Amino acid sequence: MTIDSSTNFNNNESIFKIFAKAVWFALTSGLVLLSGYLSRGGFTHNVILLLIPFGFSFWFFVIYFYCFNYNNNIKIDKRAKEILGVCFWFITIPIALITILTYALLTSHLPSLSISISFVVFAWMYFKYGSFLFNIKNELNKRGPDEDLPMRHRIMWPTMLTIAFSLYYGMFFETLIADYFVYFYLPIVPIILLFLFSVKNSDPKIFVISNFVFWPMAILTSVILSFRGMPIPFEAKSVTSALLISTAVAMYLGILESWRVTAYVRNKYTDFSSEMDIKLPTSITLKWEKFYYSTLGLLMLSITCIPFLFIFSPFGVSFLYLFTTHAIVSLIIWGKFGRRIHLKRFLIIKTNNKNIHDYWMIAKNFMVFIFLIILVSALAFKSSVNTKIISIELNSFIIAILISLVLKQGNLLKNEYELYSRKNLDISTRIWLFLKIYMNLLRLSSVIAFIFCILLVILKLLFPNSNKTIKSDYSFILYVILIIYSILFEIYYYIRRKNGGRKMVNIITRVFGIGQTTRITTSLVISLIVLLPNFKEFSFNVHVIISSINLLLTSMGGFALNDYFDTDKDIINKPHRPIPSQRISRKTCLFIACSLLSTSLFISIYSIANNAFGYVQLVLLSAMVLYNYVTKYFAVTKTIYTAFISSLLVSFPIFTNKLDVSLYLLPLATFFFILGRELLMDILDIEGDKKSGINTIPIIWGKRKTFISAFFSLLIGLSLILPLILPANNIIDLIRVLLIFLSLIGFFLFWSYGSITIKKIAIIYLWIPMIAGLTLLFL
Repeated sequence: MTIDSSTNFNNNESIFKIFAKAVWFALTSGLVLLSGYLSRGGFTHNVILLLIPFGFSFWFFVIYFYCFNYNNNIKIDKRAKEILGVCFWFITIPIALITILTYALLTSHLPSLSISISFVVFAWMYFKYGSFLFNIKNELNKRGPDEDLPMRHRIMWPTMLTIAFSLYYGMFFETLIADYFVYFYLPIVPIILLFLFSVKNSDPKIFVISNFVFWPMAILTSVILSFRGMPIPFEAKSVTSALLISTAVAMYLGILESWRVTAYVRNKYTDFSSEMDIKLPTSITLKWEKFYYSTLGLLMLSITCIPFLFIFSPFGVSFLYLFTTHAIVSLIIWGKFGRRIHLKRFLIIKTNNKNIHDYWMIAKNFMVFIFLIILVSALAFKSSVNTKIISIELNSFIIAILISLVLKQGNLLKNEYELYSRKNLDISTRIWLFLKIYMNLLRLSSVIAFIFCILLVILKLLFPNSNKTIKSDYSFILYVILIIYSILFEIYYYIRRKNGGRKMVNIITRVFGIGQTTRITTSLVISLIVLLPNFKEFSFNVHVIISSINLLLTSMGGFALNDYFDTDKDIINKPHRPIPSQRISRKTCLFIACSLLSTSLFISIYSIANNAFGYVQLVLLSAMVLYNYVTKYFAVTKTIYTAFISSLLVSFPIFTNKLDVSLYLLPLATFFFILGRELLMDILDIEGDKKSGINTIPIIWGKRKTFISAFFSLLIGLSLILPLILPANNIIDLIRVLLIFLSLIGFFLFWSYGSITIKKIAIIYLWIPMIAGLTLLFL
């Protein structure tokens, strides 16, 4: 059997593109599998066997991309089954056989009967569900080009199979190798039954109702089984709670996938021929709107439910806070940009009024990539929880304070729903219109969070000495934060609807503008470079804190001063900056810069009298102020000057805290890495620099030579970091190396083959290897 490399699934997608996408998704599933494995312990030879389910997931994703293509409706051709057969027999099966042979050579025995049975079960699930999608897609294509599978088969069940089961499988992999673990299979049975029910019932309302019944029952069952004293084997308790949290992770990644699906549906059924968002028939327009609001609601629901599910999971506190932070960022991104055509303020993306789903694909992949990093790191380094941080009395006092505020929000929810009830609408339409208001979603999540707070207090009263009740303290804190956020947003929502609301909006806009002109995030990172190394030595003192605050003020003032002098250039290169976008005036920017730098000067002089390193702070302050002079009159040296300041910042904590001599390479590595990054930024700013009369290196050398120099500078920086990482030979350093290498490879591909927009995103992504390298100071 031969396959021509030009064989197409459709007019646009070659088999190699389909395989490349399948590899990316299979890597996602494989990393989740690995994170589940790491959550139970370190590496052994058994980890090699994880390549077998990875191979089967690759075969499944080839089918998945065949069935769900975002560019055109795929028409079945006679070669489709042939291609899938080649993929199965010449890729998936050889991976399995080579893996088993390698394992046998290293361990001198074949995989156990238990692990072999589990492989058969997983292969069967991949095969059956893949065949199901393939066959039903064929039938739908015969009906018409617009026929497609229900959303549950596009988002829910694929993530359940490839993410939930992978995470769950990885958790109990070592146990499967050691023994025939029948409990491992028990929780999978109800999931399969729910899937069969969803296949037999095509009505989406019945499916939604059944899920609203099934999942609360599953959570309640997990809660009951988790407590001590229940006459149930420990293994049954463990696997039930593990599958529940694995499902929550899968559903969350499914929500992120819905970003692109929603954008695809909108792109498909919207006319972008004019500047206005002209829509086609109302019934079709409502389709993408329903996807948008459903995604928004599910993100809100995940933020509300994750802290409670965490209590009954085997994971540490780091997982709870990192997962929740990621979910909140996702909610903000989708709530802010999900309804827009232009995404120019999101990852500096700007569409050309078509294929907006491709841009949301970039956003989705980036958020998934960050989430996988969080998942692997959080599960690999579980933090133990053995100390209570909140007493029952404090829990009760906080609830007593919040109860009247939450009841007020509940009353507002009731009034809003009654408002829609007066209209002559059916129940589903009323609920839909009610939930379309973001404030109602926030109020609802606040009420649910308050109910969870009460349940957590009851939990502590019934089981005061349980480890789960100790973990509940951390969940309680998150719920209180969510309620407070909702109440603050309620106040803002009220002010905006009343007289003077516009004034409040303007004030908030100016505050965000000030935050952007001072680069508050970057400035905080600079400040933490000094502060965080003390975590390593536990040597906090007042001079360290003062130095950290001083660096924060210096960098904020320096960035603001730079915006003041670069206004003309930013109008061309970066019109989204606060001054060109008129969120703040040049006069305000100069006032902020002078105030911050003057305060920093005072602190530096004070530091000199008490600490010799106060001179270093003064040098950094002077360097930040002189930066604009250098940019204007010695623009060619600007990149070297910036790299020198950055390396000086990294040197400061190394010498101040007397860290290991080996870390002396880090400032040098920082110099070359920043040098390369600044050269790349100059390439993007070349038009504005020319009009401003500034001769930078790209203007003199040309773009190609500058890019080659920049990339080699990045490589030199990387090579200087590697001697600090590789000798340690631990999981933290392994993650660092992977992050740095993958980020650099991804950057090279994005820069070489992407548009100007993609190049800007690629430069932003260089923060990943930079931060990974700086963690050497404190981790």
